[in-house]
Amino acid sequence: MKGKLQAFINSKYSDIIIFAIMFIIPFIVYRDLYAENFLLAGGDGLGTASNLIFMKNSFSQGEFPLWNKYLSNGVPFAGDISNHAFYIFIIIFSRLPDKLFVYTFYAFHIAMGAFFTYLYLKEIGCNKAVSVCMGFIYLLSVHMGGLRKGHMMIITCIVYLPVILYFVERYFRTNRLKWLIFSSVAMALQFYNAFIQDVMYTDIMVFIYLLVIGIRKRMPFKKMMTHGFIWISTYFGLIALQLIPMLEMLMEYGKAGTSGMSYEMFSSYSIHFIKLLQMLFPFIFGENIFHSFGAYFSSEMDIELFLGHFILIFLLFGCIRFYKEFRVKLSVLIMAGTFLFAQTQIPFLSRILYRIPLVGNMRCPARILFIFIFFAFVVSGIT
Repeated sequence: MKGKLQAFINSKYSDIIIFAIMFIIPFIVYRDLYAENFLLAGGDGLGTASNLIFMKNSFSQGEFPLWNKYLSNGVPFAGDISNHAFYIFIIIFSRLPDKLFVYTFYAFHIAMGAFFTYLYLKEIGCNKAVSVCMGFIYLLSVHMGGLRKGHMMIITCIVYLPVILYFVERYFRTNRLKWLIFSSVAMALQFYNAFIQDVMYTDIMVFIYLLVIGIRKRMPFKKMMTHGFIWISTYFGLIALQLIPMLEMLMEYGKAGTSGMSYEMFSSYSIHFIKLLQMLFPFIFGENIFHSFGAYFSSEMDIELFLGHFILIFLLFGCIRFYKEFRVKLSVLIMAGTFLFAQTQIPFLSRILYRIPLVGNMRCPARILFIFIFFAFVVSGIT
């Protein structure tokens, strides 16, 4: 009996049950809101909800939503990536009623992020029970369920990070190219899911991640170049349907003089080093945990840095006790790099970051912190 139970725990059937539980939990957590006919949106999130519902209704009626003069300043949907015009999961869920559609869309994505966090940790050698626990911690974190859920477009984008990294790790462990191609597919899905700023942050981080691990594993240069070319070509080939009209729209914006951003705007939504205190004490800057730390030096979503006391203890202990472990070193370096990019307090460094093509032109650099938070969970799981 014990042997059968262990075999079931290690089987794919147990993974299906784990994902199902992760998918159901958001409906349980937000059951009161669902019963009272509230959408998981407020403020800017209403725009996202409006676009999602418009897209859903169009697809459910067999129409492609090319145009809506009442949304996005009349920009064609095929051009504005933030409208999810080609995103497959909107099409899949489009037959659901509006309220159920929005909740399902949210629940599916955070369940996917949590499930692949579990798979990623297991892939890099963590115990299955620990990996499952960390997946549920990711699912229930303020990072996934805080104020950002009103910005659903951001959440449903950043959850692709563990998906992509799982396929990358699978590629290195099995030495089979198909897993690297699967990572390109996941990156393409993230691109079609719309929040271009975090897509770019993810793509850059994954490229560096691939390069570092490839060098560590002494991958032959020719193989690295060949597989890298296939990886990049597959990605750009898959996103061309959205990328081409998007680039055309950006060119038109540039002609109108609406592109570009001042250094003051770039720095106004950075994050101050002192905000790291909120990883442990969420109320240290006042009762309104969602407000920014003054007019500057803040992402306005700083509560996302709160990891919980036990997770922070695991993180700090792991950094000290296992600092020689490659995975811990890599995770800590990624955390440090993303946090440095998210703040503009170091003289000259911020000016250099601001001048990075495309990436330095984004309004809120602190949005890169989803990478910081994910690798904090990774170090905690390793510990």
